Amino acid sequence: ALDSNVTALEVVAISKRSQIYIGSRVSGMLPFTCYGDGVRRALLLAASVEAATDDILLIDDVESALHFAAMRRTFDWLREAARDRNVQVFA
Repeated sequence: ALDSNVTALEVVAISKRSQIYIGSRVSGMLPFTCYGDGVRRALLLAASVEAATDDILLIDDVESALHFAAMRRTFDWLREAARDRNVQVFA
């Protein structure tokens, strides 16, 4: 996990639209838009790996919007997730 305080990830339908909420021990449930670009980028990577199961995933500017301190954990997670889902990643 990028943040050990994250407790949940939920998709909530609000009047014909869906919104992603992130639960945190610190701030409770907040829309993911309240978080920075790094969280949005990590969420996009996670969704992309899942969607690419048994296929390939092409990522341009893989480090874009990720804080330097989070890169190692993010790339370690990406490697493991890709292996678990049989995804070949080109970054």
